[in-house]
Amino acid sequence: MRFDIVTLFPDCFHSVLSSGLLGKALAKQIAQVHLVNPRDFTTDKHRKVDDEPYGGGVGMLMKPEPIFAAVESLPILPRREVILMSPQGQTINQPLLRELATNYDQLVVICGHYEGVDDRVLNLITREVSLGDFILTGGEIPSMALINGVVRLLPGTVGKVESLKAESFEEGLLDFPQYTRPADFRGWKVPDVLLSGNHAEIAKWRFQQQIQRTASRRPDLLSKWQEEREQGDGEMGRWGDGEMGRWGDGEMGRWGDGEMGRWGDGEMGRWGDGEMGRWGDGEMGLGHEGFGWALVFSGRLLLAVKTLRDAHRYGFDSLEKLEEEGESFVKKGIDLAKRFPEVGNI
Repeated sequence: MRFDIVTLFPDCFHSVLSSGLLGKALAKQIAQVHLVNPRDFTTDKHRKVDDEPYGGGVGMLMKPEPIFAAVESLPILPRREVILMSPQGQTINQPLLRELATNYDQLVVICGHYEGVDDRVLNLITREVSLGDFILTGGEIPSMALINGVVRLLPGTVGKVESLKAESFEEGLLDFPQYTRPADFRGWKVPDVLLSGNHAEIAKWRFQQQIQRTASRRPDLLSKWQEEREQGDGEMGRWGDGEMGRWGDGEMGRWGDGEMGRWGDGEMGRWGDGEMGRWGDGEMGLGHEGFGWALVFSGRLLLAVKTLRDAHRYGFDSLEKLEEEGESFVKKGIDLAKRFPEVGNI
């Protein structure tokens, strides 16, 4: 991966590019960073890179000629993206970093300054990117964040690839709490499950913590995660991949008026005690079709899962455990529909 950073202040990059994992990655040639100063491409004796905006206004704008000349002096690799760091751009997030790390061999990053750049510079770029909804003195700090986020995803930068997968945002949720020695620090103890050596239980606990932490700190992320799960990837489209169709308008008919009878008292029996056996752990066995387990947090439906085995994955393995965690657990579909009417519209 090659980075070409167009900046009026190249010196501010040196410490960042030589430190930590980023410095090691650059030393190993996993990526290359080239700093280009548009001031070197000016043609006047004062090396002027900014000027007053037409129409009046406060501050100065970066002139287009030095920026164009700087970018046009660079080599062009087959898969190249020209990015302007701008508060008006797409906000940096993990999917964007993965896209840039995977799909491009060269990232040309233009760092704006002063009151911004002459708008004709937009004819040069392919994308605007922002660090967030706030204003900094220039694009250098956001560009450093972009470089760091992309390089750490390149093969060879991080020693254990698994660590890239088990972290905030990679699965659409915040990361779980983590602890190291000592096990007891000023009365704050490491959760017993992490000391148990039971990796299955640890995995359950960690996923449950991700759900709860995301719900309390970033409900917007949780909503997005739920929507992505609802979309599904199989024939059902939403919530699953079986032959039963959509929750509401598939071959089985709608909740309550389809040919199979009402969800709860039709021929299929009630959710949990009908002829088909208990959803998840009865005669049907684990892994069969259907949604028999609803996970609810703070009165809000998080997700429905097919089987008790799926519930185990999220750390909810019994009615008693959910009650201990202060959650509510709904197992009968008709009750679920009454308490959470939106389920009928999924």
